[in-house]
Amino acid sequence: MYKIEPLTGSLIYFEYDETIIKSNYPKKLLKALELCNNPYLLLPYNISVQHQIRKNALLIAKLISVTSKVNFWASNHLDSVIKPKYTDSKQGIEVFRQIYSKKKQDEMCLPRSIFAASMSKEFRKSGVIFIGVFLPSKSMHAWIIENVMQPDVNDNIWINFKPVAAIC
Repeated sequence: MYKIEPLTGSLIYFEYDETIIKSNYPKKLLKALELCNNPYLLLPYNISVQHQIRKNALLIAKLISVTSKVNFWASNHLDSVIKPKYTDSKQGIEVFRQIYSKKKQDEMCLPRSIFAASMSKEFRKSGVIFIGVFLPSKSMHAWIIENVMQPDVNDNIWINFKPVAAIC
């Protein structure tokens, strides 16, 4: 089994007893993991509309982007000080995509997911950020499952990655 070391974000391999670990998982994580393993159960996308970039959203996006490059733990805990401004992660992702150019989006999957989760009111109830690995290459990718949907209409590569870490 793989896990992500919380301070540095390094991918580490370890042995574990699956029955003990699964009994400690939150219900929303188990449901989201089931949806990652069975993506045909996900709800279809809604039609996108351009959302207004709310007050401080640009500053928060820049802060998360810089912090996630320097310290995984700090970027992961920024959401505790950010007040949600959007109904769901889909709106947060669409705003993040308006802030950063298309060229940068491929390398910004983790900041985009953290931004969308921290700005979403729904995420706290039903959302999970997954960080997955594409074995054997160890290439990594982050995505969100929220309310029985993968909210990023432009992210079509998440399905190729095996979840190794989750942020609830």
